Amino acid sequence: MRNIYLYGQITKEYIDEIVKKLIYLDSLKHEDINLYISSPGGDVVAAFTLIDVMNILTSNINTIALDLAGSAASLILANGHKRYAHKNSFVLIHEMKASSYSIDLVLNINKEIMKFLAKKTNKPIKVIEENCSFDNFLNAEEALSFNLIDYIV
Repeated sequence: MRNIYLYGQITKEYIDEIVKKLIYLDSLKHEDINLYISSPGGDVVAAFTLIDVMNILTSNINTIALDLAGSAASLILANGHKRYAHKNSFVLIHEMKASSYSIDLVLNINKEIMKFLAKKTNKPIKVIEENCSFDNFLNAEEALSFNLIDYIV
C-alpha cells in the first residue's frame, strides 16, 4: 500500500515535502495513494497547492481523516478521489480568518474556498457560506451527510 501522512500544522514547507512524495510515488506507478490526515489546518494557500498537485497526478489520491481534518486540512480531505473519515473523526470547516495576508487576498481566498467546497459537496455556494460563517465542527456522520466524505471507516 502506498501511504503518505499529513500530521500537524499545514505550512508551505510541510506541503512541499508532501508534494515531493506524491510526485515520486506517482512516477513509480499509477496506483492509488492514501493520504492520511490528522491536522488542525494551517496555511490555506499551501493546502490549495497540494490540491492542485493531487488533481494533476495520474494516481488516484484517497484521503482519510484520522481524528481531525480542520480548516485547510478539510479542503485537502474533500479533494480526495475516495474520501474517508474514521468513526470518531471530526472535520472543521469555516471561512478564512484574518492572517498575515492582505484583506483583499483573504476575501479572494474565501471566495475560492466557498466555490471549492460547493463543487466538492454539490451544494449551493449560499449553503456553504452559511455553514462556513462559524467554526463548524462536523462529526463523521455529519461530514458524510454534508458530502465532505464518501465513507466512514
